[in-house]
Amino acid sequence: MLVLILDPATTLTAVFSDADALASFAPAPQAIGTSVADCAALMAVDPQIVTDCQAALAGATIGPRDVCLHNAARVTRRLIVQAGDDAPKAIMVAYTHPSDVNAPTQARQIEVPAKTEISKLADDVLRRSAAINATEDGLGLSDAAGIMIDANPALARIFGCDDVTSLLGRRWDALFMPSFAQELHNVALPILATSGKWRGSCTIPALDGQMREVDIKLTALDGDIVIWIVHDNTERNALNRQLLGLREQNERAQRQEIVNLIAAGFTHDLTNLVALISHLSEPAMRDHFRTNRDVLDEIHCAARQMISLLEPIKQLGRRHATTARLDLAELITEAASILHIAAPNGLRIQTAIDATDLHVQGDKMQVMQVLLNLGLNAREAVGDGAQTITLALTQADALPDDAKLETGVIPAAPFALLSVTDTGPGIDRATRTKIWEPYFTTKTVSGTGLGLFVVADIVRAAGGGIALKTRHAKGTTFYIALPLAQET
Repeated sequence: MLVLILDPATTLTAVFSDADALASFAPAPQAIGTSVADCAALMAVDPQIVTDCQAALAGATIGPRDVCLHNAARVTRRLIVQAGDDAPKAIMVAYTHPSDVNAPTQARQIEVPAKTEISKLADDVLRRSAAINATEDGLGLSDAAGIMIDANPALARIFGCDDVTSLLGRRWDALFMPSFAQELHNVALPILATSGKWRGSCTIPALDGQMREVDIKLTALDGDIVIWIVHDNTERNALNRQLLGLREQNERAQRQEIVNLIAAGFTHDLTNLVALISHLSEPAMRDHFRTNRDVLDEIHCAARQMISLLEPIKQLGRRHATTARLDLAELITEAASILHIAAPNGLRIQTAIDATDLHVQGDKMQVMQVLLNLGLNAREAVGDGAQTITLALTQADALPDDAKLETGVIPAAPFALLSVTDTGPGIDRATRTKIWEPYFTTKTVSGTGLGLFVVADIVRAAGGGIALKTRHAKGTTFYIALPLAQET
């Protein structure tokens, strides 16, 4: 059976044709999107088709008509009008080959499918055509010569064409950059010939001048027909790049906030040490080196203290996008030493490391950023007076019973469990619902409100999660669960 579906609203334009009809009547570019009256090959074998279609649309009953194809094969044509709500929505033209081909000397009995059978087929074809036209993925067919013989509107849009007819009749390799077209010739087509399938990704210069990033899947059919499925990733990739840039921007802003918070107290301590060195160096300036050896020792000691203050924070403002095997005990000790800098009087910062051989795979500065942010938040929460902040590390199989997972996931057991605990006033319910939102802050000094937002992003990206336990006037504990690095 050869099938054509015509649109009565557009002077009987062909909107669908099966491969047999295309081969019998016209090349694809001349058939699809063209009025049947302009399809010379079809009119040559079935000159009454336009008249019969118009009569059928007017309500006349058009019976089967005998048609002789170019190859002398005889077929029977039948018309089915698909009714719409207000007007006919389509005409299906079915050309059926004789069923009895074994008795050349006898009169052949032509069996025409029942009208209900053809009508059902027409409905099915129309449904499939509507689904193909509605999908956002580009769908197309190319023939053995590499010519695009069919396409849906999405494929035309992806390649920057105004309509489907602008895409049909073009060689597929003319639609891609020469380098990628050559790669398809050299790599994809041999794989397609042996396995029947190939998929890949590339950037295409669309005909409207835009560059589009696409995934392509090819499937080979009999007769050297190739199905093209093209998915446009341009907007998704642009959004991902935008989100990545926003994350990096937030991280930079949050690291700057940490540096600013530390710098206020650090400047005070460093000024005191410089003043001490200046005071102790006065005897040396009066040539008392020999009799004031103890003064030189004091000067040397003060200089070493200045170096020790600088050592743990000298890298904070830099970005090192490097992944390495990290010793969590060392990181907690280093974070505690930074939090000691310019800590308020009476504040005790301590560590509780139950396991000294716990390692994670990650970026050192990002893990340090998590610890410092939570530690500085705790410092801000406890205020002045006799308070305590504890940085702890242990290996765990589950979260503590009274801790609620706030964001991320709990890694497979066993995992590393870091915690930052303060003896402050706790977090009230209204604040707790907002702390993970970007730009929300309760700090009394300047803050970006990006701290916990960035912390959550870092922990989630590492495959971990954050839990929280807080009670009014009893303090707060943030738990960070991170997957352990594999043994090397």
